[in-house]
Amino acid sequence: PIPTYDHVTVQINNEYKGKINFSIVDMTGRVFLTKDAGKNSNEFTDIISLPSQTGLYILRIETNSLILHKKIIKY
Repeated sequence: PIPTYDHVTVQINNEYKGKINFSIVDMTGRVFLTKDAGKNSNEFTDIISLPSQTGLYILRIETNSLILHKKIIKY
């Protein structure tokens, strides 16, 4: 898991270009944030704010052909 206090910086370095959807979900499945972004170069960086409550969250990153989940511990 990724420990953090208030935000997560997402860096994507690959050849994919297109739409990216980010979601922050708690362990009960409640969605706190949904954010759409467009990646039009090999490098992409975005800062995603976390909910104020401490706990374990899942960062869901979705493209046209990939879904990736990362655990985040908010302290």
